Amino acid sequence: MTQTRVRIEDGPSKFDLMVSFFTGRSKGEKPHTFKTSKKSYPVVVTGLDWNDGCGENWNFRGFIPDSGIEVDGFFSTQTRTGWMVKKDLRG
Repeated sequence: MTQTRVRIEDGPSKFDLMVSFFTGRSKGEKPHTFKTSKKSYPVVVTGLDWNDGCGENWNFRGFIPDSGIEVDGFFSTQTRTGWMVKKDLRG
């Protein structure tokens, strides 16, 4: 398994994360775009946890559709920045 850490420079709003997460899979999986300096990644968020309890900093997990890549990371909805580790399960 190959792992790569990338810096998130822009991502979804708190409202967009909340709506998609609480809508659930019954309405379909809507990926969020997390942007780095070089690339944008569509990520379906499957889990969110408070990082520090302030309601703006989140630990998240999910996957990039049709890629075999799972992600774990940290994201601030206040600054819309953070990081994620991409885990390529294909090898």
